[in-house]
Amino acid sequence: MTTEKTATASAAMGLAGEQPGQGPQVPSSPQLTCPICDRPLQPTHVRAFDRLVTGDGPFTVVECTSCHYGVTVPQLSNEELTPYYSNEYYEGYCEYSGQKSANPLYRLRGWVRQRSTVRRYQHQPFLLSGVTPGRILDVGCGAGDLLEHFAEQGWETYGIDPSGSAVAAASRRGAETHQGTLGDQPWQPGSFQLITFQHALEHIDNPLDALRRARELLAPNGLL
Repeated sequence: MTTEKTATASAAMGLAGEQPGQGPQVPSSPQLTCPICDRPLQPTHVRAFDRLVTGDGPFTVVECTSCHYGVTVPQLSNEELTPYYSNEYYEGYCEYSGQKSANPLYRLRGWVRQRSTVRRYQHQPFLLSGVTPGRILDVGCGAGDLLEHFAEQGWETYGIDPSGSAVAAASRRGAETHQGTLGDQPWQPGSFQLITFQHALEHIDNPLDALRRARELLAPNGLL
């Protein structure tokens, strides 16, 4: 959220131009302040509907002009977020089951995504030269493609994700997984030499708390 200037619902909806009349209206949130700087968050021009699952909206993004922390408004609770991360989202968009779609456009999208992933992992920050492999935890591990990349580099891989289909897919790639969040994870403090949040931090309703919990799991001199 802090680096991609988006949060929670924006990642689920796939930000795009507003389409009036699409989906139910979402009530607005009161003025928000930055949890880092304690300054008022200012409106941006990013405004969209959830185009992937529900059609709800419009949602907007507000941003801190000092540290550039951004958040989607209205802010939704974990319970309110549940419809945005339904099985249709995980399977239709992420294809965690590994089953080939009958739709040729979906198959083409999967091929492009796979090629893009391979190219991305050939560059920083995915190449950790001079770092001795140890235990890596990927928060929001999805299907485990990042963990598979690090396993090939000699790392012992662990993943956590709230989606059952996601952790099942990551397990098939050899990772030890936990279905849940950092709030109910089973590992001891200092367990990991590397913790990653790839396309995950912006989906978490309280990213600062997630980073604090991740820090507790880091071994001395570990990397986040």
